[in-house]
Amino acid sequence: MLESEQRLNAKGQPLPAWAPPLILVLALIWLVYRLFSNNPFLFTHHLHLPIHEAGHMVFLPFGEFMHFLGGSAFQVMFPAFFTGSFILRRDFFAAAITLLWIGDSLIDVSFYVADAYRQELPLIGGEHDWAVLLGMLDMTHHADFLGGLTWWAGALTMLSGFVMALLIANHQAGWVKIKA
Repeated sequence: MLESEQRLNAKGQPLPAWAPPLILVLALIWLVYRLFSNNPFLFTHHLHLPIHEAGHMVFLPFGEFMHFLGGSAFQVMFPAFFTGSFILRRDFFAAAITLLWIGDSLIDVSFYVADAYRQELPLIGGEHDWAVLLGMLDMTHHADFLGGLTWWAGALTMLSGFVMALLIANHQAGWVKIKA
């Protein structure tokens, strides 16, 4: 690994060599568990929920449609801010890992979108965002399709993030030489 590519912790010290492989193993467990669980209330849902609710307040000044969309939009945008920050700092491994967070957030939103027609998910109060949004667009009957599309977008984002993190870590550590 080149000295300029060394992974540094918050104090500017090099990360131990075992840190990226450990992060990758944990990321793989998270990825597999998320993709093969049909549970809309994984532990990460409880991390996304306050961000989602804050999004409604952030987007409140932009009208009713954006107020309802704002929860889900902010839930996905919030981790994207971290991705952008890591890219600006040229920490591409961390940026790739945050793609798993974005993908997980999209999958979390997908259950909400798909539920717009049936409205069976328990809410913490108020109206069902996606029932209102899709109702405004006269698309409530497409809720399952749109939820599935959102799920796949999240799954592909998570998979892409993991593969990029793996390739970046391999490049930095030189575990396996890949010939072009």
